[in-house]
Amino acid sequence: MGRFLTRLVTHPDLKLSKSLDVFLTATRDEFNASRDTPAQEKSGSSSSSSFFNNVLSSVTSLATSLTTTVQEVDRSFTDQQFYIETLQEKLEILLDAVGRDKELKTELANNTVELARAVESLEKQEKKKSQRLAEYFSKLSETLSATSALENTLFKNEEEKVEDIFKEQTRFTSSALRILEHRQDILKQYQIAQNTTKAKQDKVAGTDTEALELAKAQEHEEELKVQFEAVSSNVKEQLGVFKDIKSKEFRLALLAMAKENIEYGEQSIALWKDMGRALESSPRETK
Repeated sequence: MGRFLTRLVTHPDLKLSKSLDVFLTATRDEFNASRDTPAQEKSGSSSSSSFFNNVLSSVTSLATSLTTTVQEVDRSFTDQQFYIETLQEKLEILLDAVGRDKELKTELANNTVELARAVESLEKQEKKKSQRLAEYFSKLSETLSATSALENTLFKNEEEKVEDIFKEQTRFTSSALRILEHRQDILKQYQIAQNTTKAKQDKVAGTDTEALELAKAQEHEEELKVQFEAVSSNVKEQLGVFKDIKSKEFRLALLAMAKENIEYGEQSIALWKDMGRALESSPRETK
């Protein structure tokens, strides 16, 4: 009850209500006197409704808005939201994996550099004993260093593209969820209006004021219905556009990654072929 009253007094409209102020702060005698006094005798009031009915109507409307659970009317939106939420979770896992992959590839490139340095030190050592063997070590060190440079270039470009791809996909899912949530808010308002109209229809309309309130409720419900249908149509359209755009962007990004990996592979193969040709053309050691 305490939580409910707190919501009442912090509600943007009800907190300014004179009726609510009396309802919450008046003594029993003051409340009974106000409740029993005909509305037309109260200063500044032309309504035929009693004070008690005004407060009860306000409290009932707020209670309805606080307790109404949205009932989805189109299963396709529920399926879309479940798919997008699941996709977002998978993308977060994937981005974590991309981060770990980045660390491993950086370590690999660094290990290749260390290997090239180790071979270079062997080259210097062998110069004292065998010039030809030193040349072999020199060629291997040169090939490893060039391979490391290729790896660094590939990994850097690949890392930026992969992160951009999946971060963009994450932004897409976040935007899609926001527009779905907006539609849910409109649907909730519409269904609250439906419940309010039904409650007023079920109530015996004994006064002109009650009939007027029912007419206003029906008008408000119809306005929200039109708004909800327009928003639903717009959301479907936006989700379709998002899907098409992101699919095209994803395809182009993957094609660029494939091209870079092919170029890396071709250049890497060329380096090792060059080393092979150098070794084959080198004079062989004689016993």
